[in-house]
Amino acid sequence: MNEEGKIRHLFLTGPVQTGKSTIIRRFLKTTGLPPEQLGGFLSAVREEADGKSRVHLVRPGVDETLDEQNCIMIRQPGRREKREFPLIFPEVFDRRGVELLRPEGNRALILMDELGFAEEKAPLFKKTVLETLDGEIPVLGVLKKWSGEFLGQVAAHPRVTVLEINRDNREDIFSLMAFVWKIKETT
Repeated sequence: MNEEGKIRHLFLTGPVQTGKSTIIRRFLKTTGLPPEQLGGFLSAVREEADGKSRVHLVRPGVDETLDEQNCIMIRQPGRREKREFPLIFPEVFDRRGVELLRPEGNRALILMDELGFAEEKAPLFKKTVLETLDGEIPVLGVLKKWSGEFLGQVAAHPRVTVLEINRDNREDIFSLMAFVWKIKETT
């Protein structure tokens, strides 16, 4: 919690496939916030016929073309089993990611789904994330379970609360988010 006793920025973390991004998407649907009040980014994955998957940064609530302009990484098939890292495009973080985080209009919430190892070589993006956390617009995001200087800075930020999510507590986390931001589920 921040110095005023209120959660300003909330990040979910936890093991892969526990529903972190799903909770954020469900929360967005529940809030009914129009796209013009949402800032930041969501990750969109496109599976290719050759087994590769491409990860893109997209504006929340807006249908966007998934192309090289917003592609941040390409994962090879079977990469987890082989412990191979994906092909990463830090310049896309520094261009598209920064563009999506820049304040414009009347933003009620900024999304960061998700922060992880991929942006490690994107200095402008990392700087913009930390500047966003210094701001007054609430941030809701996901922190990948990964050790690194940048993720440590995000987690240690005085306005950030990090909640560990697992399959047993995800409904409780969703209820807490709804309570903190005084949202009633409509579905």
